[in-house]
Amino acid sequence: MTSSSLLKDALSNVFPAGTEFTWNPAEVEPDERYLVIPNNRGPRWIIPKSPRLGLLALTQWNPYFISQRVMWLALIAAYRTNMLGFLPKIISFGASGATRLGWGHLGWSESHAPIPVVIVRTEFDHKAVATLVDPATQKPRIVAKIPIEGNSARMILNEADTLTQLAEETPGLAPRLIFLDREQSISAQEFVYGRSSNHKLDREHFRLATKLAREGRHIKLSDLVEGLVSRLNRIDNVDRNSKKLLEKILPKIADQTRIPAVRIHGDFVPWNMHSTKDGGYVILDWEDSVPEGPPFYDLFHFLFKQAAISNAKADICDKLAGYYFKSDYSKHLGISEAIFSKLLLYYLASRLIKNLDVNGSRSRVIFYTKEILSLL
Repeated sequence: MTSSSLLKDALSNVFPAGTEFTWNPAEVEPDERYLVIPNNRGPRWIIPKSPRLGLLALTQWNPYFISQRVMWLALIAAYRTNMLGFLPKIISFGASGATRLGWGHLGWSESHAPIPVVIVRTEFDHKAVATLVDPATQKPRIVAKIPIEGNSARMILNEADTLTQLAEETPGLAPRLIFLDREQSISAQEFVYGRSSNHKLDREHFRLATKLAREGRHIKLSDLVEGLVSRLNRIDNVDRNSKKLLEKILPKIADQTRIPAVRIHGDFVPWNMHSTKDGGYVILDWEDSVPEGPPFYDLFHFLFKQAAISNAKADICDKLAGYYFKSDYSKHLGISEAIFSKLLLYYLASRLIKNLDVNGSRSRVIFYTKEILSLL
């Protein structure tokens, strides 16, 4: 998908039908003027030109890397002083009628129109995530997710179903689902204020993992491994060395022992958790969630994902050994050290297969391969 077509699709899917777009913002009302912040894949952010309307939503965003954070703070400073539109590559446009049309397609039920602050996600599948700001209070109210291309529709529906289940099982653990259009695969959930969680595992992360245990339900690693083998065999033109390694280790972790099942978040990382006033966390972005999976999966992911994007050696066993509450979690679920080692290999194998399947970055394939080899 080209950059221009991605922008066109994002605009047509986010803004209500009947909105007329113009590349001359002076033709429309001030609250209908927008800026596009691009990256190397196309449009990254679509924001209101007025910082009065978009600033609060944008300041909730906190990039992981220090270098990205510095650049983001510079952009915010330019936006705050109405200078962002003068920077190179920033695109201006007008959305005529957007403040007069209904936004019910994104779950907005107020009589007055919201102002969207949109991030376009293109990491694996294309989707738009629109934070709807109430212009009366200038505060974010709703986060709507809109599919554009790929598997994003399925993932949005998966998250919506998961949020519905979590509201019954563990209220407060995740945002509240407000709206779902199953036919169009559009969902809306409450906006959650707060900062990202601690980048180091702490007791609260283990408490969250414990709350995700599925009481009375069990799984076997052997059954999960069968799923990995099937997925591996469906991948076309898979790297020969990677396949040889996986074929070597998967039989070793196909254990028949019944172990407690837990709900897997799927992307259990600091930037997907917002701190609450009582010291806990609300977990966001449940698109990759699985109803029943193996213990420790999300905790492994918390450590490995950060190591992978930093291209650093994970040393997961050493790190987990330093957490005295790791043994509490193991005892709570009845996980032996032998099973723990197989759970760790299962996690790494599943991540390697996923990256092979979705044409992930070569550096990620190398990273997970090295981590597997270090454990053999």
